Amino acid sequence: AGSTIGVVGQEDAASLSAGCDKPFVEPGDYEGINDAGDASEKHWVVVPEGYAETAPVPLVLWLSSGGGGADPNYAGWKPYLSDAEVLFAIAGTERTQDADTLLALIDQLEAEYCIDLRRIHVMGESWSSWSVGQLACTGAERIASFLGGMGGFDASGCVPERPVPLIAITGDGDRYAVTRSVERWAELNGCAPDPHTEDLGSGVSRSTYQSCDGDVVSFDIEGVGHAFIFHECVGPTAGLCQAYAEVDQLDDALEFFEQHPLPE
Repeated sequence: AGSTIGVVGQEDAASLSAGCDKPFVEPGDYEGINDAGDASEKHWVVVPEGYAETAPVPLVLWLSSGGGGADPNYAGWKPYLSDAEVLFAIAGTERTQDADTLLALIDQLEAEYCIDLRRIHVMGESWSSWSVGQLACTGAERIASFLGGMGGFDASGCVPERPVPLIAITGDGDRYAVTRSVERWAELNGCAPDPHTEDLGSGVSRSTYQSCDGDVVSFDIEGVGHAFIFHECVGPTAGLCQAYAEVDQLDDALEFFEQHPLPE
């Protein structure tokens, strides 16, 4: 999935970050340090091919799904990012990241890279689910849409300033927590209570909530435990992954993100 940068139209107009006034870095992978919060923490930034020609680009902040730092998560996700046309920042979560710290990281990335401020998205599962939900809620005026799964992300006690579109994914191992979180976001987004559910085959179903102020879509997979879901499992995460033709947590997230910029 690619960004819609370059499409002419008011609904697609980009909002430029401060980094657009700086010389553009070459495509590649860069280490960074987020100095906000109680202690600094490392992150990786993957700058797409053609960055200078397509900037400003969307930003996707991908929080680690294990309790480790940025290095192992960068190594795990990198094999899946070769065709992505967005700027990926991969942040470690050696400790649970609070929303203010993550928003400060986004500030830093906006200052360093040419980012479309209307297309900032966050994704994460398992260990980072809580952080993803809190960031989407607390930073609702900046986070265009998000992906959550493999753990609860209902952002209890938080009411977002705007309905934040959500794409979710779950299976047998986390169905209860994820379903409750999806229902909570559907309520916050003003959706009708009963979603339309489609059988996609191979035990995969997709539920789309109706009449929402902010779209909510959820994939559920029968027979899947606590696992990553890609079309093809490669690299260091292959042993923690299950492959499906019907759903891919990255491809489907990027397609969803492309369709859900911040309102003009």
